Amino acid sequence: MTTRQSQTIAYVDYVNLVKSSGDINYGVLWNYLKNKYENWNNWLSIKIFVPLSVNTKREDVNQITYLERIGFEVITSTPAMIIDGRAYKDNTDLVMTIAAMSDLQKKDVTKLVILSGDKDFLPLIEKIIHSGRDVDVIGPQKNTCYEYKKMRGFVCIEAIDGVFESGSTTRQHYTIGKLPAKLERVYEGQD
Repeated sequence: MTTRQSQTIAYVDYVNLVKSSGDINYGVLWNYLKNKYENWNNWLSIKIFVPLSVNTKREDVNQITYLERIGFEVITSTPAMIIDGRAYKDNTDLVMTIAAMSDLQKKDVTKLVILSGDKDFLPLIEKIIHSGRDVDVIGPQKNTCYEYKKMRGFVCIEAIDGVFESGSTTRQHYTIGKLPAKLERVYEGQD
């Protein structure tokens, strides 16, 4: 029995991709990442970071369930600032950076993949490079910062065959609604 020697971890910024790119087919994205980064000697872990608030809609909870079912490790975060029940700034980038920095401590992690065009991850990418690890960035053409586009490992998400829902002409956006009662109790610390 052969054991895998190294690990690649992909970090998906859900909001950045949804706001920038539209209706993403996450099954196709999952398969693309698995085919590109996983082999007999390397295993892949895919973490997707999704912000939640007290106003999260049932459709968003269903999307989280779907993402978990197809194999993503879903990591949720709460907004950094809420005024009158509305989320004004989510802290997904901070939670994602902390997770990546923690994973950098693991000796078997040889490559990290950032799926976001958000320039906030530039210091993280520099840290990954200085640690001697490889890093790739996958981001939307329109909203990816110039520095990422210059990188050797940059992939434009629009170039991934089939990643966008067929027949979709509308741009999906992250919406905020009300949490189901069970999740609201968990969010409030009652369960």
